[in-house]
Amino acid sequence: PERLPVWFQEGLGPALVALDDAQSSDAIARHHQAVTALRRDTPLRPMLTLTYESKEWPGPENIAKSFGYLTVLALFRLYPEQTVQWIRAMKFGVPWVEALHQTLGLTPAQLVGVVSQYWRLND
Repeated sequence: PERLPVWFQEGLGPALVALDDAQSSDAIARHHQAVTALRRDTPLRPMLTLTYESKEWPGPENIAKSFGYLTVLALFRLYPEQTVQWIRAMKFGVPWVEALHQTLGLTPAQLVGVVSQYWRLND
């Protein structure tokens, strides 16, 4: 199996909580932080390549964790079936970037664009 990207690992738990309880204090805090970063045009694409071993992890003001949350939440809202297929592809050894392209038809840059646009319109 291929390891899930760190931003996905960090965002999955809070996103699942938010899907069940949008008023959870953690979901609200992460949402606010990440949407504020989007509005400030904080470069989010570098967050996709961070690892736990990166000395930059988790980004300025822990933004990578909040960005991971918003990204996972947007993926499950926009592409629920394809997101599950993406996870399965990684389980079977496909690197996450390749699996993203195969299952969602997106590059990492396009993913950031989709997520950014989604939250600018749906916040």
